Amino acid sequence: GLAVCILHGVETVAEAYADMDILGFREIGITTQPAYRKQGFATMACARLIQLCEEAGSRTYWDCVRLNAGSAALARKLGFQNQRTYRLLAWFPPKE
Repeated sequence: GLAVCILHGVETVAEAYADMDILGFREIGITTQPAYRKQGFATMACARLIQLCEEAGSRTYWDCVRLNAGSAALARKLGFQNQRTYRLLAWFPPKE
């Protein structure tokens, strides 16, 4: 995969990552530390990552649950438009 991070000193502010290329596509993900949210860092990191993916010949897509309003809003801000509804057949929570 590919990844981009934004640092503040030695602290990681935001991490954007793209899975390995599968048939020309990569899924985008982002993690932003709570103290740095709503300041544009996720947008900057994802925009740069999308650019890197495109330069490598990959198209990108975004996937999030409808209830994750912040993720959905960021996807729209980055230009992702095609929303689809699908039914989740199984989910395996992480083991503690």
